[in-house]
Amino acid sequence: QDALLLSRKAEALDIFWFEEPIDHRDYEGYAILRSRSAISLAMGEREYGIEALKALADRRALDLWQPDLIRIGGVEEWLRSAAYAGACHIPVLPHYYKDYDVPLLCTIPNGVGAESFDWIDGIIDNTMRIEDGYAYPRSGPGWGFSFRRDALTPVK
Repeated sequence: QDALLLSRKAEALDIFWFEEPIDHRDYEGYAILRSRSAISLAMGEREYGIEALKALADRRALDLWQPDLIRIGGVEEWLRSAAYAGACHIPVLPHYYKDYDVPLLCTIPNGVGAESFDWIDGIIDNTMRIEDGYAYPRSGPGWGFSFRRDALTPVK
């Protein structure tokens, strides 16, 4: 009920999505909320595979898929989940790692954006150019960046 009340108030604010408003395993709750709210529902950052995506897509209870590259199992699983989301007409806006996600988004037709947490810019050698709301992938080999050794603390 709290999520439904909050979503109704958020609708008036023209918010793009409502991220994980209820427990990420409550698929029926997502379906109920989806049927009663006009705001887009997003989730995926806590998932270790595409089971939740499949369950929510089957119920037409998800509007935005947010896979986390590390949690979902790496590049191959990230791409597999994005392809499944695309087949279900669900856009992808991945969680957290813009330096990895932006190059991956360039390979799929259903990407709509990337989250950006600027603290990570302090530990890499060349920050990603973001201008007027657009991110520009690097052109170097691999991911196009390396970690700054002086910014990393050794683990003993």
